Amino acid sequence: MSIETMVSEGGLADISQRPTESNRERLLADLNAIVTDAELLLRQTADLSLEAYGLARVGLEAKLKETRQKLARLTTVVNEKSRRAAEATAAYVGEHPGKSISLALASGVVVGLAIGKLRD
Repeated sequence: MSIETMVSEGGLADISQRPTESNRERLLADLNAIVTDAELLLRQTADLSLEAYGLARVGLEAKLKETRQKLARLTTVVNEKSRRAAEATAAYVGEHPGKSISLALASGVVVGLAIGKLRD
């Protein structure tokens, strides 16, 4: 496929249309697609005119901008989920301090035993 065809057909497949994939998988797929497009652009630049190269570069820059926006949205979602999880954890510990201490102690024992087994 030529660069002109790739750019005129919208470049990469719109991965965001796949509802079964997680945001992380979509972002990784977008990043992989950009790398693939960049590699293709580098391989084909020797055969392109300056105008075709410019057109291909514009298409690649558009995909890069789109992926950056997706990354920013994903970062916002992850930060919000982390904040809510921290708030829920703090609320639970405040309501059930005895259970929380017991759970932390049990977890520490399990981790300690696992580390001990690894060293043997």
